[in-house]
Amino acid sequence: MVLPEYSDIPEEDQQAAQLVKVGEQYYKYGEEEANKWMKDFNLPYIIDTEHSNDLGMTVVNPDTGKAKIVFRGSDPGIDWGKYPNMTDWHFDYLLLTQKEHLNPQYWRTKWLFEKANKNYDLDSCIGYSKGSNHCYTWGEKYNVDTVTFNGAYNLGNLKATTSGSNKMFGLFGLGYDYIFGSGKVNDDRAKHKIYRVKDDPVSKGALAVTQKSHPNVEVITIKPQKQVSESSRTGVIGANHKIEHFYEFQLR
Repeated sequence: MVLPEYSDIPEEDQQAAQLVKVGEQYYKYGEEEANKWMKDFNLPYIIDTEHSNDLGMTVVNPDTGKAKIVFRGSDPGIDWGKYPNMTDWHFDYLLLTQKEHLNPQYWRTKWLFEKANKNYDLDSCIGYSKGSNHCYTWGEKYNVDTVTFNGAYNLGNLKATTSGSNKMFGLFGLGYDYIFGSGKVNDDRAKHKIYRVKDDPVSKGALAVTQKSHPNVEVITIKPQKQVSESSRTGVIGANHKIEHFYEFQLR
């Protein structure tokens, strides 16, 4: 099987990956630095700081008035030259046990998503790694389409959403929040597009998804970009996880 490359990803989804990178700058350095990256990527969005925080960034297209919310991945404290964000690590641990609601990030991302969804025409949620969990969770609840990259999954989360149970068992899911009602699939449900890099260990759980178990989810595995892997300072595992694999990479 010949895997697609980053160049096969639609431009809109490549821009979504670039917005993840902009969101990373917003988290690390603030609005000014994030806007520099936004300009370099030639992205047509304005950051709404009133609808953003350290977990997610809301951007608005001034021509259409539509917005997107972007949830960042975990802060490892490796490339970023500081200590890891231990609240992130705690959330990652709880993700494995389907107890994310015990971490404040669960509630803070819910609040941020609800606020953006209330005040804007929110056309999509974008997530990377840990942020993919937030996107899928709230995208399903509020019927907002998502595009995620190298998201974290586990077998417990991958229970089919087509069962008769009304408890949420989504891809990244919580097994906690009553979201689906009857749990029956309908054509109006949000669509979730999941991109992952071959051999990325964090997102291997997505390979268990089938059209039958998750008819509103599409999983797309791509080849890694050699130049991205070679530029990584996080080893082979970290190299395959980088967001830069999903758009045309240029050294900065």
